Amino acid sequence: MSYINYSDSFKEFLLKSDSKVAQVLHQMRFKSYDPLMITNKEVDYITFRRDGTISYLPAGRDHSENNNGDWAREGRQNGRPSKVIKKLFHPRVHKYIKDTDFETFTNMYKAAFTDEGYEFTVKPGGDIAEVYCMDRGEGDASLNGSCMNGDEDYLEIYTNCTSLRIVTLEKDGYLHGRALLWNLKDGDDDIVFMDRVYVAQDYMYDMFIDHCNKNEWWKKKYYKTYEHKDTFIKPDGSEVNKVFKVYTPTDFSQFPYIDTFQYGDDGYISNSEAGRHTYNSTDGERCGDGTYDEIECCYIDDDDAVSIERGDRQYRHMTTHYNNCVQIDDEWYHRNDSNIVEVNCTWYTKDSEEITYVDSQDEWYMADEVCYCEISGTEELSYDCVYSEHHGTNILKDDAVELFGKYYHKDDVNEC
Repeated sequence: MSYINYSDSFKEFLLKSDSKVAQVLHQMRFKSYDPLMITNKEVDYITFRRDGTISYLPAGRDHSENNNGDWAREGRQNGRPSKVIKKLFHPRVHKYIKDTDFETFTNMYKAAFTDEGYEFTVKPGGDIAEVYCMDRGEGDASLNGSCMNGDEDYLEIYTNCTSLRIVTLEKDGYLHGRALLWNLKDGDDDIVFMDRVYVAQDYMYDMFIDHCNKNEWWKKKYYKTYEHKDTFIKPDGSEVNKVFKVYTPTDFSQFPYIDTFQYGDDGYISNSEAGRHTYNSTDGERCGDGTYDEIECCYIDDDDAVSIERGDRQYRHMTTHYNNCVQIDDEWYHRNDSNIVEVNCTWYTKDSEEITYVDSQDEWYMADEVCYCEISGTEELSYDCVYSEHHGTNILKDDAVELFGKYYHKDDVNEC
C-alpha cells in the first residue's frame, strides 16, 4: 500500500485546520489513499517552509534522509501552497472542492507557517491615533480600504478610553493589520475582546485569529465586518450573544466610525441600539447630537426643534420637531391639538372668525362658504341654499319650493 507522506508539523496543521482541503488530506493520512481522489504521483514528502511556501519531493526524485533521520533537502522543491496541494487531488475531485476551498487552505497555511519578521504588539489606547496613521503594507484586503486610515483628528474617543488598547501586526515599520482590544466585564469576569480585524492580505486574518486564541481573548464571530455586533466567540469556542457598555468620555467635537460599540449616550458607548448617539459617520460626525424631542423621545437637530406654547395641556411647554407642529399667528401648536383644524390646506384655531363648523357635513369650512338658515337655525353651505325673499333668509335647496320665480319653504306653500 502507498501513503502520502507528511512531516509531523504538517500533519499537526492538517489535524487542527478546519478547512475542507485539510480535512480531506488528514482523513487520507490514516489509510492508503484513494487514487480516484488523491494521489502522490506528482508530489510527496510534504512539509512547511517559513516563507509561506510548501516544500515537497517532485515525481522522479528519490527520498533520502540525513543521519539524524530528518528529510534531506536534495532534490526537493518549494511551491505556492494552493498549486502544490492541488496536485494531490485527482482532477475529477475539483468539482467538489472549489477554488475557494483551496484559497481558504492557503490563507490558513500562510497564517500558520509564515515567519518573515511579522510581529504582534499590543499598544495602549493613547497610541491608537499613531497606529491609524502608520504606513501600511501592500495588499488588497480590508486594511488599506479602511475609512478611518489617517483620520487621527477623529479618534479622541479612542485615545481617551481607559478600557481600550490596540493589537497590531507589523513588519519593518509597516502596519499589516490592526484590531481594537477592549477590556470588558462579563458578569464578575474581566475579559479582553478583540474587535473587527483589518489586514493587508487575506491570510493575515488567520494570523490574528490564532493570536487571539493563544491569548484566550473573546472575538467577534463575524470578525471581518461591522455587522452582527452582539455575536461573540468565547475562548472555549462557544458562541454567545451579549450586550456590553463601555463607560468612557464621549464629549468630543469629532468621532470615528465605530464598528461594534456604535451606539451610546453621554458617558458610554455600547453595541445595543438603545441610546442617544450613533457613531456611523465617516466625516467625523455622530448622529443624535442636538435637542431632545420630549414628545417623540429622541434627539433632533437644534434647527428642527420648536417649543409649543399654546393649545392642549398635554403638548403645552414641550419641545418637538417642527414636522409634528403647525404655526398659527406665529405660535406653535402640535398638529394633533384639539383646538386647531386644517381648512383648505391652511391651519386655524377653531375660534377663528374665518372658519365655521357645519353640523350637517360634520366638517369645518371657510366662513364665506357658509350661510345661516334662520328657519332651521343652522349653518349650511351656501352652495346648498337659496335665498327666500318671502322669509328674508336662506333656505336649504332640499326644503325650498320655487313659485313664480320666488323661493318658499316647503312647509309654507299652502299658506301662499
